[in-house]
Amino acid sequence: MKAPWIVVVLVLSMGICGIGIAVADDEDAANSKRQDIKKLVDLQNSKEMGIQVMKTMLDSFRSSGLDIPDDFIEEFLDEVLFSELLDQLIPIYEKHLTHQEVKELIKFFESPVGKMLIQKQPLITQESMVVGMEWGRKVSLKVLQKLRDAED
Repeated sequence: MKAPWIVVVLVLSMGICGIGIAVADDEDAANSKRQDIKKLVDLQNSKEMGIQVMKTMLDSFRSSGLDIPDDFIEEFLDEVLFSELLDQLIPIYEKHLTHQEVKELIKFFESPVGKMLIQKQPLITQESMVVGMEWGRKVSLKVLQKLRDAED
C-alpha cells in the first residue's frame, strides 16, 4: 500500500521541480529580454534624445514669452534620472515587442543604416518639433478665428 503513495509523492515532487525550473527559465528569459530592451534603448541614444527634446521644449517656452531662468534648466536636467524613466519604459517595450523583435531591432540599430539613422535622428527630431510647433500654432490660430467668427 505504501508503494503507490511513494510514487505519487515522487511524481508530485518532480512536477513541482519542473514548475520551479520553468519559473526560473521564465525569469531568465524575462531578464534577458529586459537587458536587450535596455541595450536597444541605449543604442537609440534615447537619453541624449530626451535631453535634446527637453531643451527644445524649454527653448520653445522661452520664445513664447515664459521667463525660464538658466539655472532652472540646469537644475532640472540635473534632477532627471533617466534610469528611473527607463525602468518605467521597459514594461511598455515588453508589452508591445517580443524578445525576438527586440533582438531584430538591436541588429538593425547595430547595422550601418541603423547607425546612420541614429546619427541623423536628433536633427530630424529637432526639425520635426519646430515644424510641429509652428503647425500647431497655425491650427490653433485658425480654430480661434473660427470661434471668434462664430461669436459675432
